[in-house]
Amino acid sequence: MPDWKPGTILLAIKSYTHRHKSNFLKFYKDELIEIITKKDEITFLGTKHNHNDQGMCYLKYFTEFSSSEMKGILFSFMSRKATYEALQPLNDGKYLIRQSNNYPGDLTLSVSWNKNIEHYRIKRFQDAYTIDDDEYFTDLCKLIKHYEKDADGLCTNLLGRDCEYMNLPAPSFNESSIKQRHRSDYSNSKLTLCSSRINDIVVNYEDVEIGAVLGKGEYSEVFKGKFNQLEVAIKIFKDNLVPMTQKLKSEAYVMMNLKHINLIKLIGVVTSPKNIIIIEYMPNGSILDFLRSRGRYSINKDSLFHYSVDTCSGLEYIESKSLVHRDIAARNILLSKEFIAKISDFGLAISETNSIISEKLPVKWTAPEALRLNKFSNKSDVWSFGVLLWEFYSYGKVPYRKIPVNGVIKALENGFRMDMPVECPQDIYKIMQSCWEIDPDTRPTFKNLLHQLKSL
Repeated sequence: MPDWKPGTILLAIKSYTHRHKSNFLKFYKDELIEIITKKDEITFLGTKHNHNDQGMCYLKYFTEFSSSEMKGILFSFMSRKATYEALQPLNDGKYLIRQSNNYPGDLTLSVSWNKNIEHYRIKRFQDAYTIDDDEYFTDLCKLIKHYEKDADGLCTNLLGRDCEYMNLPAPSFNESSIKQRHRSDYSNSKLTLCSSRINDIVVNYEDVEIGAVLGKGEYSEVFKGKFNQLEVAIKIFKDNLVPMTQKLKSEAYVMMNLKHINLIKLIGVVTSPKNIIIIEYMPNGSILDFLRSRGRYSINKDSLFHYSVDTCSGLEYIESKSLVHRDIAARNILLSKEFIAKISDFGLAISETNSIISEKLPVKWTAPEALRLNKFSNKSDVWSFGVLLWEFYSYGKVPYRKIPVNGVIKALENGFRMDMPVECPQDIYKIMQSCWEIDPDTRPTFKNLLHQLKSL
């Protein structure tokens, strides 16, 4: 066994989670452990680096952590402020990986982009890693190399680095078994979409198990269900509406070409005997229902702020793809199990180049120029985002409550704007007001809005 001295920092090459040995330290692969004292040739007393937990450890689970090779890549527990300082200067794509403060055993990928830091949870699936639940990697090096080549839903590509030292074995899984497990779990769902052809994601109606109703709309109903044992949400378009096949194809086409942590993920479509879109299931439902059912005494301002940043991040991504959502409202923002806000309902989404289109519109959320001229752009989505923020910070109140729908546009053109919600931060209300500029050209972009929010 290596002759490691007290004070040596070690890197776990596999996880140790046995609960029957209470005096042994529980840790995960790629955690950093400091030797307090060696007990014998096979064990030592260790502590999680920069952390309070300590206990006995087996030497065979570790390799020596080389600060010269690992510097700037893998860190132990680190605050966001310390992460910001470590990544200076903030060059786009510069990154580090650190132990997650909120999810024990998981990691956080922190990436510099546009003079800010974006944080992504790296989830552990036994001894494999994933960021988006689609791609799985048996070691961190493969994950890094993947995102160096393709941003694939991140804010930007990672800057290339040599990470041979991170190519550590994963004892409980090899790469082929990970891929086989992933395929067997979702054999027909084709979750990783590499083509823009609708036929690539068509699945059999017999493979879809429809459960309880989650919600109803003018064009469709949404049910909880299962697809190949995976919990999903199932959107069934109403049969009595002739153009629904084209509507399904339009919505599915938009969704299959988008991939972002703050957008609902498309899993598949059914075209016969019913028109169905299958999407990821969001157990915490819409933010609108969540806010109204719990209120300001259960949901703090930090949560509202995180929902705002999540939504803006998703919209900034949509903006970068030259798409217009056209239906941004709290009812269409859903919450995941981890309380990540995700944008849903792309039924009205269009290309910005096709900005004039006829459709029934949500008047109280739609920009004046879109209502008057039926002309849409990312700046009309920005207006809607301002209304969405107002919904968030009013805990789900109805916008323009005392103004009839047919009087909204006249009131707006005459200068009326909604008051600041009770206890809403002044800086947030200023952002709302900037979204409600009557001239679309003077409204901020989502890129600018995201920067403003993250600067608060």
